[in-house]
Amino acid sequence: MAHRIEPFRDYSEHEVVNLFALNLVTAKYLKADNSTEVDATIADMKNLSNVGGHWESGVVVAVDSGGAALPQGVPDGWSADAGGSAADLRAYLGHAHADAHIGWNDMPTNKLTVSASTVKTQALGITLRQTLAYDENGENLLRYPVKKDELQAVGPGETVPVLTRGLVLLNAGAFQNVPTAAGSDIKLIDGGDAGTGTAKGADQGKFNGDTDDGKVVGTCLAIDATSGKYLCKLSF
Repeated sequence: MAHRIEPFRDYSEHEVVNLFALNLVTAKYLKADNSTEVDATIADMKNLSNVGGHWESGVVVAVDSGGAALPQGVPDGWSADAGGSAADLRAYLGHAHADAHIGWNDMPTNKLTVSASTVKTQALGITLRQTLAYDENGENLLRYPVKKDELQAVGPGETVPVLTRGLVLLNAGAFQNVPTAAGSDIKLIDGGDAGTGTAKGADQGKFNGDTDDGKVVGTCLAIDATSGKYLCKLSF
């Protein structure tokens, strides 16, 4: 299950921003051999698939530039082909497209979006839910809302809750470099791999618990190195 944030969390709902959906155009994941990042398609956004993807919960996200657009048409990025068509989305929705319906939408979509953070100077917060299209058995979660809720997920194009301040328990997947001691600063990082400088999907949207000059956004309060759990107080 693609969660970087554990079930324990303590926060006020006033610190949760429910305005943005995950940007599907910029969503990526890391190849199994850790060599390169890969643009995600709707087929990749599956429970228990491609751990390290931007659609996980507990991903550090930043607001996309460019303003907002009214919901209309199909969500950007729902396609596997370079042409950027929406064929994959329409197949996912299970209907044939028709241009005759004036003002008709394929699917109501939130055009205000966030992407995995790629710079160490600013971020909005961390996602509290996954963004998934399918469960681990390939079942379409659009038609399986109970399972979607059980997986603590939202559908592609739907608003994902973003926590800006609170006490959370994170696992090692949330960090590029894990904290080594209680009291360590939790910092933002650039989206590149520290060793090569090459941007990798698995390094974007993560924290740095080691020495770095990124913006401090929290403190590690306690560590269980055996299980890889880190209790953190965050404030973006």
